[in-house]
Amino acid sequence: MNALNPVEKIEDWFASRCNGAWEHQFGLTIESTDNPGWQASLDMRGDKFNLEACELRLIEMGVEITKDNGGVRVFTRTLAECLNAIAILIDTVPKR
Repeated sequence: MNALNPVEKIEDWFASRCNGAWEHQFGLTIESTDNPGWQASLDMRGDKFNLEACELRLIEMGVEITKDNGGVRVFTRTLAECLNAIAILIDTVPKR
């Protein structure tokens, strides 16, 4: 079986959480920034993600990370880096 690419990982993670209610309150937002770059906000309340397990790897990739109330925000230079960072974070969440 081939490994999933970042987009497929994000799609699978999102689909596995959709239950008719979760997707109306939580989720993922990706947007461009003006410096230029990309920002993703993951509202991961209800998920037990392990930021410590991947934080060093993300920092080495040049990803800026901030934690907020129940979520994580990442800042990157390119969209590809942003998608990869999200996929790395998602990999730390136990499968449902």
